[in-house]
Amino acid sequence: LQARLKPLLERSPDAPLLHATQGRLYLLRAEREGDLAAARKAEASLRRALLLEPRQVDALLDLVRQRLLVGALTRRGTESEPHEAWALLERARQLSPRYPRVDLEEAQARSAFGFEVDALGPASRAVELAATPAHLLCRGELRARLQRWEEAEVDLRQVLRTSKRASRRDKARRLLEPVLRGEVPPR
Repeated sequence: LQARLKPLLERSPDAPLLHATQGRLYLLRAEREGDLAAARKAEASLRRALLLEPRQVDALLDLVRQRLLVGALTRRGTESEPHEAWALLERARQLSPRYPRVDLEEAQARSAFGFEVDALGPASRAVELAATPAHLLCRGELRARLQRWEEAEVDLRQVLRTSKRASRRDKARRLLEPVLRGEVPPR
């Protein structure tokens, strides 16, 4: 896909959507492979997209993920990365307050910083706005971490029933294992 995108970018260097797409592709590679160089390329492409069109909410949210990933990959994260991630999230929320991905990214960011309790609110808002398997998996995982097993089980079983992605179903099964093995104390 990157190879197909290159000639399009050469013909239309000021097309924000092309830069945002390129940034997302680099970000996906960086997340999949733990590739810091790809994360840096993602940042450059996403910033270019936002320079050309500052109201691109998905590009803002991809940049949030990129900033958090750089912090995780460098194992030290500069002070600016988390602060910038929060500022980008706030900007995305102002532009699109009812877009469930804003809540999903906020939940994942809060969880990445160890604030699972605080992450549950945005995850639940994402589910209320659109109960997709991705949103349910995020909330179910948070509930499992917080040992709210009955609620987690409802979300995770819904993921098993509705998700078309094997990776999501596999993760839901792994999270449900303690419940299925009877290791979770009954309420």
